[in-house]
Order: sequence, then C-alpha cells, then structure tokens
Amino acid sequence: MAVAFDAVAYSGEFTNVTSFSWTHTPVSSAPSYVTVHVAFVDVSDPAQRISSVTYGSTSLVLSSGETYSEGIRSEMWRAAISVAGPQTVIVTFNQAHAPVAEGASLTYDGGGVAVDTDSNEGASGGQTNPDLTLTGSDSDGLCIAHVGVDTQFVITPDAGQTERATFINTGGSRRVSVSTKAGAASVTVGSTWATPPDDPWFHGAILLVDAAEGIVGMPALPTPSPAGTSVPFPGVPFAPGGEDQGGMYPWYKSALDISSRLKNVRVI
Repeated sequence: MAVAFDAVAYSGEFTNVTSFSWTHTPVSSAPSYVTVHVAFVDVSDPAQRISSVTYGSTSLVLSSGETYSEGIRSEMWRAAISVAGPQTVIVTFNQAHAPVAEGASLTYDGGGVAVDTDSNEGASGGQTNPDLTLTGSDSDGLCIAHVGVDTQFVITPDAGQTERATFINTGGSRRVSVSTKAGAASVTVGSTWATPPDDPWFHGAILLVDAAEGIVGMPALPTPSPAGTSVPFPGVPFAPGGEDQGGMYPWYKSALDISSRLKNVRVI
C-alpha cells in the first residue's frame, strides 16, 4: 500500500507555557502514522527541550532536533498510530515556561514504519540548500522533510517535493516548512530560501514505508531461501512469494515441513 499524506493541523502560537496542545482531525478513517513539528525559543535557557509529545493515547519518539540559532530550537517527533477520529496533540517541555512555541501535526495513510532517518544542521554562514538523502524504499514509500530556519523569508522545497505545512512566529524569525516526496531506493530532499545566505537552519527527514516492508532499525531482509531448504532463521518475516515455497524464508519453510509431516501422523 502506498504511503500518502492525510491531514495537517496547527497549534497556533503559545507564550510562557510548560505545555501546549491542539486538536488534530484526520481526513482518513484510519490514519497509520503521525509526525509533529515544533519550533520554540528560550534565549535565557539553552537547555530547554521537549520532554514528551502525545497524539491521543500514543506517545511519539523524537526523530531529530537541533538548536540552530541562539535560543531557537526545532524538533520533529513521530509514531505509528492506530487511533481514529480527532485527537489531542500535547507537547510538554522539560522545564517550565518556554517563552514562545508553535507546532503542527501531520497524519499519513498506509505508512507504519520508518526505514531511514537523517538530519543535518548549519550554523551562520552555512549553505541554504540543506540536502538529505535517505534510502530503503520504493515508489510506494514517502519521505517527510522538516526544515527550520532562523529567517523571515519563505522556504521553498526542492522540485518534486510538496509543502504540507508551514508556520512562522509573530516576530518573524522562526520559520518551519514540512514537505513530502515520493519514496525511492534513494531519495534526496532539500530546500532554499532568500538572502541573506547565512541564516542558521536545521533539516531533518524520515522515510516511511508500509508496515509490511520493514521495521525501524532492521537491516535489509535476507534473500528468500531456495526451494527445499529448511534452515531455522527465527524472527524474520517471510517474503512475498505466493504459494511458491522458494519465496519463503527458512524458518517459515521449516514450520511448513513439520506441519506437512504431522498430517501423516495418526493419533490413537
């Protein structure tokens, strides 16, 4: 099943908060994945971090984040979900009173697994096209790119990317853009913005696939066993192979061998 963007919701801007929340209403009746993107500033305390993000009853994990300018930080959180209907998104900080904070949540259909993540960061004087290349997908996958820039200028995603969310604080110095791009064996995402070219930035991305195609941190699935072999290989799901036993992984073939032999045993 192809992974596809579903819906976006914004928090609006909050000031002097320990936590903040908003409601996300998916379009899909059964969204399978969520990402939450937050930018905040605390010049007085650079140790300010987000301690947790929840979507309904689901706890998200930090995908990437960076303090890319004095007191300005941007983070991307993610999780597979199995809840339907409107949900409350709650962002909580590790210390009280983040002076200014804002976020957005995005849901997706068909994607339950992140097969690759990457991030980079550029201080003042850095490039304005922070490309990232992720691998491990096909055309059914979806790459999600998050860019945070200390700039007043519009962020423009590279060709082939579709911007799904963007927000900027009232003062006009913290801009975030979230875009998606169809997956591939190797997919590159990036963005540009207007001068000055030395604006500090942070860029993070994840590559989603259908849950049946892999799990986070799992290496590439091994080659299916030749027909007639039955070497135990626990813990790895069998590959798509239809009824052809040569398309099954060894441990699964072993189970079939045992099962077929038991059919010939009579219990008396």
